[in-house]
Amino acid sequence: MGSHILLLLQIMAHLGLAHLLFYGSLFQWAVAFSIYFLTGCLGMSITFHRLLSHKSFKSPRWFKNLGIALGTIGLTGSAIAWVAVHREHHCHPDKTGDPHSPNISPWWQIQFFSMYHKPRLRIVKDLLKDPYIVFFHRHYLAIQALYVLPLFILSPYSVVYAYLAPAALLWHGGSFINTLGHIWGYRNYKTRDNSKNNPILGILMWGEGWHNNHHARPNYKSFRRKFWELDLSAAIIHFIETNPKKTINS
Repeated sequence: MGSHILLLLQIMAHLGLAHLLFYGSLFQWAVAFSIYFLTGCLGMSITFHRLLSHKSFKSPRWFKNLGIALGTIGLTGSAIAWVAVHREHHCHPDKTGDPHSPNISPWWQIQFFSMYHKPRLRIVKDLLKDPYIVFFHRHYLAIQALYVLPLFILSPYSVVYAYLAPAALLWHGGSFINTLGHIWGYRNYKTRDNSKNNPILGILMWGEGWHNNHHARPNYKSFRRKFWELDLSAAIIHFIETNPKKTINS
């Protein structure tokens, strides 16, 4: 999928979020946040990030497939592209070669354009062996259409609050992890980068905001270290993972 098409979809998503801010009803906001939870928590945080990028736990196949589908309609790129960019970030955190470090590039570029970085697919050879993941990568636009069409038939405006606005929320939630998560917060660990724990992002991004904890132990399924560092994604993983004794625990 061309990055220019993803850019166009994201422009539409931001316009949809702006419209919802001024005219959205309580019901429409409830739907938007529910979709944001599905695409952001189950899709991006648990599946794209902790399962596919870091193999932090073993998942039932049904949940893995569901998470890939949900992450795909979140409009932050396919699982293959997302994981490739993220793995590059961990290879060169806050150094030359990091595709989304505010210490290397301007913060606004990271906030709005980091997902348009063209990743090296050799870093995701494991994902390229999975036909299901490859299918969702190759047919990214068709899958967006398959999700949007029933919404449009149900109610044209539902495309705004059940697709576009949640996508804009997820875009900025994920991007703030890369910008604020390397600028403002506290550190539990002395890592080789500038990663920080940000309490606000820890809550709004389902535990992803404990970024310094994650960089210290990338393969841990939970980003929580202190008792008050809530990690909803890790709590959900606790209930759906298989063979938990064989996984890395915090």
